[in-house]
Amino acid sequence: PPDVQSLGFALIWIAITSAFIGMVLAVKQSDLKRTLAYSSISQMGFLLLGVGGLAYLGAEGSIGLAGSLYHILNHAFFKGCLFLVAGSVLYCTHETNMFNLGGLWRKMPLTTLIWCIAALGLMGIPLFNGFVSKCMLHHTIVEAQYLAAGGGVHQLAWLQAVDILYIIICAGTILYGLKMSYYVFFRPPPKEASRHMEKVKEVPGWMLGGAGVLAIGVLVLGLAPGLVLRHLIIPVVEMFHGLDHHAVAHLCELEVYSWYNIKSIFLPLALGAGLFVVLAARSHFRNKGEKYDPFHFSLPAWFSIDHWYVQGARGFIRACFASEGLFARIRQRCMPVAQRFMSALFSSERLFDQARRALFDIIKNGSTNICQIARRACLPLIREYAGDIALGALFIAVSLALFLVLTIV
Repeated sequence: PPDVQSLGFALIWIAITSAFIGMVLAVKQSDLKRTLAYSSISQMGFLLLGVGGLAYLGAEGSIGLAGSLYHILNHAFFKGCLFLVAGSVLYCTHETNMFNLGGLWRKMPLTTLIWCIAALGLMGIPLFNGFVSKCMLHHTIVEAQYLAAGGGVHQLAWLQAVDILYIIICAGTILYGLKMSYYVFFRPPPKEASRHMEKVKEVPGWMLGGAGVLAIGVLVLGLAPGLVLRHLIIPVVEMFHGLDHHAVAHLCELEVYSWYNIKSIFLPLALGAGLFVVLAARSHFRNKGEKYDPFHFSLPAWFSIDHWYVQGARGFIRACFASEGLFARIRQRCMPVAQRFMSALFSSERLFDQARRALFDIIKNGSTNICQIARRACLPLIREYAGDIALGALFIAVSLALFLVLTIV
């Protein structure tokens, strides 16, 4: 239906906007855990993108639903693994600022290996789980463009913009994935942190075990997508009514590692990795007295959600004070009018009360006069009628007494 398709179009743009904002905020962070948190915001945009594609494509949108479901699994594994490794880094170094870390691959080799597996899944590199779901979501965007091509150029242009943003977001994900990996594990530690890093050692086995299980899940979901689709994703998709059965069955035949899909990662990989190399080199080789660091850039104030909270609160307070002043001016202008109106109202009420009392007096006096006239006119007749009644009663009593006497005698 057109309404559902419009809703899907809106969801697609909400999703791609959320993914883009989360990606940009993740790139600019210096704290490892904050980077992962903003990365999760970006990945939620990927999840919503598949749902929007499902609504937009209608019965043919099974690939969007499958992509979202697959990405839910993927995100649970690689992001859970990354957070566990970040906790391991904090446990060993008591530090989460990436620019104060470095060289951990020598001290924590197993932790580094687990991190790399999860990070490659996050970046969507082939053979790792993120590549599978991101390919399916990209297919959803392409199919939406095919559908829009038959319905109007307006939506087609917007969906092509979504496709471009999707590539930029994937490139940005690769950028901050490489940034975290390089600054935490692979670059030489800064001089001020060298002594602190000498005491670092590998985390206990029970900490490696939890993250290692999730890393194995990242590999399984990436190396066996057909198995996961047939036995886990497609049975869930089939539970949704209204989807085309042929489109659902086509998911079983989806060739994730076809050349078409593999080459689609080349552009975002080149953009993300190339930009990382440029920024990292610029940061590493900058002059000692130079304060500018490309990884420490600042975004415009309006890009932060806190900015809009603060501005909204200030606007509300201004509106309250403005409304108070406006009310004072209205009261100053309208009070004389209101006073005159109330005076006139009370004056008219007094006149009404006087008229009511006068009418009541007229009715009362008229009734009294009428009663007096009637009494004067009717009183002799009443007296005569009462005398006749008394004589009649006396006659009846005497007659009854005589009748009783004669009867007894």
